[in-house]
Amino acid sequence: MFNSLKLKRMKIQSIYLFMLLLFISCTEKIEYVNPTWVQQLLPMNSTQIKIDYFDNETMQEFSWVQREGATYTLMLDVDENFGDPIRYEVGAKASYKITNQEFLDDLKKLNPSFKNSGRFFWKLEQRNQGKVESVWRYFDALVSVSSFVDPRDQEHYKALQFVLPGGKLVTMMSENLRATVYADGTAFPLPRKLAPEDSPAAIRNIAGGFYSWGTVVRDEAIAREKTLAGKNIQGICPDGWHVPAFAEWKEVINYLGPHSGNKVKNPQFWIQNGSITDEVKFNIVPSGFYWNEGLSFLTDPGTMCGFWTSSPALKGYQYSWETLSSDRSGEASAVIIYNDPGNPDINTQSRSSAGGGNFHYNVRCIMN
Repeated sequence: MFNSLKLKRMKIQSIYLFMLLLFISCTEKIEYVNPTWVQQLLPMNSTQIKIDYFDNETMQEFSWVQREGATYTLMLDVDENFGDPIRYEVGAKASYKITNQEFLDDLKKLNPSFKNSGRFFWKLEQRNQGKVESVWRYFDALVSVSSFVDPRDQEHYKALQFVLPGGKLVTMMSENLRATVYADGTAFPLPRKLAPEDSPAAIRNIAGGFYSWGTVVRDEAIAREKTLAGKNIQGICPDGWHVPAFAEWKEVINYLGPHSGNKVKNPQFWIQNGSITDEVKFNIVPSGFYWNEGLSFLTDPGTMCGFWTSSPALKGYQYSWETLSSDRSGEASAVIIYNDPGNPDINTQSRSSAGGGNFHYNVRCIMN
C-alpha cells in the first residue's frame, strides 16, 4: 500500500516537472538561428501592400536587420527566380524607402499587365567580408483608392474596393456623380438635374446628379458597339473611370450576395426591416428619379433610387424578373433599389432611353 502511494506521488511529481520545463521552454525567447545571417523584417511574407493610386508621395518601406560591416542590395521581380529583377543598391543601411509613384512605375516595368493587383517577390542580398547571402519573400500589391478628386470640376469623391472571387479588383465610387460637363469640357446634350428643393435636405445633398442614358453614355450607337465588344464606355465619367456595364454591376451584386440592397442602403433614410446595415459603406439614399413623357419632370424621392449602366437592353440579359429573348430597342439596363422591406435586394431592369429624356437616374463610376 505504501509503495503504491509513493509511486503515485512520484508520477505526479514527474508530470509537474515536465509541465514546468515545457512552460519554461515555450516562454524562452528564441533568437534568430545565426546572428550574422541575412534577415528580412518588413514586409512580412505573404503581406498585402496597399498603394494609394492618388497619393504619389507616401513612402513604401522595406526593412531588415543590419549586420555590422554588411552592405545590401534589394531586388524586385515577378517570381522567386529573380531572372531579370529591378535592383536597388542600398549600401550599409537597414531599410529602403520608395514613393508610391516610383513603386507603381517599377511594378509595371516588371509586369506591364499589372493594373490593380498582383504578386511580386523581393530579395535581400547581403555582402559581408567577401561572403554573399540572400533571402526572398513575396507580397501581394493592391492599388488602393479610398478617395479622388475629379480634375474637371475639383469635386471630391469617396471610393470603395472589392476583390471579387478570382482576384479581380473593382474600385467603385461610393458617392453619386455630380458632374456638369464631360471630362473634355463638352456640354451635356441634356443638362444635369438635381433633387427638388422640397426634398429632404440630407437626401438632396447626397443625391448628386440625375442624367438621361444618352447623356451618360454620350453616344448611344457607339455604346451598343462597345457593349457588344466588351469595351469600357467612359461617357460621363472622369478620365481613368468608366460607366459600369450591366455585367460589372452584376458582378458587384453577386459579390454582395443575398439581401444586397440592405448592405448598401444608408439606414438613416430607408424603411427599416432590422437588416439595413450599409456594411460596405455605399451610402445609397432613396433619391428617386426623374421621368418625362411629355409632362413636366417629376421626382419620387423616398421610395426608390436608380443607377444607369452603360449597356443597352440586349438579348440574353437576365434581369431580376425576366430574361430578354430579344433586344429592346430604345431601352437600357438600369440598377434599381426599392424602399420596400419585402425586397431587400439590388434589382436589375430595363428602362426607356428613347428620346433622351424618359428617365433620369444617378451614376456611380468604376475605375479602369
